Amino acid sequence: MSGVFNKLTSIKPSAWFVLLSIVFGVVLILLIPPFQNPDEPAHTYRAYHLASGHLFGAQADQRSGGLVPAWLISLDSATRYLRNNPDAKSSSQYSAISFTNGKRFADFPNVSYYSPIGYLPFACTAKILSVTGVRGIPAIRILRLTGLFIWVLVGFFFIKRIPDSGDLVLVTGALPGTLALVSAVSPDGITIALTLLWLLMVLEVNRTRWLPALLLGLLFTLQRPNWWPVTWVVFLVKQTGWKTWQRWIVIVLPVIGVMLFLALVKTSFIPFNEYNPAFRNGLQINPGVNPMMQLKLVTEDPVFFLHAFVDTWMDIWGSVFRHLIGKFGWGPNYIGWGTTVLLFVAIFWASLANRISLHRLEKVFLLWTGGSIILITSLILYLQWNEVGASYIYGINGRYLLPLLPILMGAMPWKIAPIKQQSLLIAMVLIVSEADLILHVINRYY
Repeated sequence: MSGVFNKLTSIKPSAWFVLLSIVFGVVLILLIPPFQNPDEPAHTYRAYHLASGHLFGAQADQRSGGLVPAWLISLDSATRYLRNNPDAKSSSQYSAISFTNGKRFADFPNVSYYSPIGYLPFACTAKILSVTGVRGIPAIRILRLTGLFIWVLVGFFFIKRIPDSGDLVLVTGALPGTLALVSAVSPDGITIALTLLWLLMVLEVNRTRWLPALLLGLLFTLQRPNWWPVTWVVFLVKQTGWKTWQRWIVIVLPVIGVMLFLALVKTSFIPFNEYNPAFRNGLQINPGVNPMMQLKLVTEDPVFFLHAFVDTWMDIWGSVFRHLIGKFGWGPNYIGWGTTVLLFVAIFWASLANRISLHRLEKVFLLWTGGSIILITSLILYLQWNEVGASYIYGINGRYLLPLLPILMGAMPWKIAPIKQQSLLIAMVLIVSEADLILHVINRYY
């Protein structure tokens, strides 16, 4: 037994990260039925639409979407009964459906105007699957494997190049909520990987290159403009040798991503009331939503929005935290409270024991960055998902705030020395939490 224990204690954070991510990620890919991850149907449609050469969704007959393989729509229809229905169980009926050839128009209005960057890896895989004739459940699983593979590769590369970040990346990158996200067909996982690469480009001593960092910052901001404040980290890094004007360009130029996002929303978003009545029910667009009118209201009366912002976050902060670290599927599917507490302790301890040295004012700056991400995320969701003049912001999910966690961990005001076998203990907590997640998935769907 002592030999086994010695081998476990010798495993590095990078190896733990790869091992846990691959094992539990693959299990999630196999266990969660098709299209049961949030927005996965729309994201899969978008990937196949991009694979056929279309950068954005098309608008036709008061609909927003595009032509996709007919079997995707059939599979989506056959598995729709599982969504937001906690009593429904998975069956073999959808695995035996007869798939038809050809293409049909699918509605994906909530993602048709998103940047194609986050969909590109899935689109490449979808193209290969289409050429080889692979479809149905195997195709969905292979698409999911694409996102997981990219996440594991980027996370491993980051820990190896910046060893001091080991436990921080391990505890945040292998969270149940994180693995549930990156093991789905979702551009959010790709965007998180781009953000991690950007941080690597900025933080790696004596290897920093501002032009690649600028490109990465623009890429992840185009996909998720609410993460733009992450670029402010360049002002905390001393060893880059970048000039002041270079730092400002790295920060300011990604604002183009925010502006392009708003422009695409303005030109491409079809409100519920204007959407084709025969197809709008059941889509992820809400009645009364009009982003441009909502934005005008916010600019004219920002105090009203701030009241809605504060009232909403006073109510949802606990559920958002649970979502951030341990949610899967549609609806309120969370890991258990006991496991959530264990993960909180592991995250808190890794924050206290991290070896990133920052001045007190720099930590305040990180808190300001984190608060800005929360505010911008809330504003975007207020524009996209809530009726004009709403006094409460619906749709705020933890997966939109994953880059926030390491920022807040780095801003921890206290520091303690790492304990012996700290990485092993954190890995054990993660194993317990991932096992709890798997049991919850089985109980939910089977």
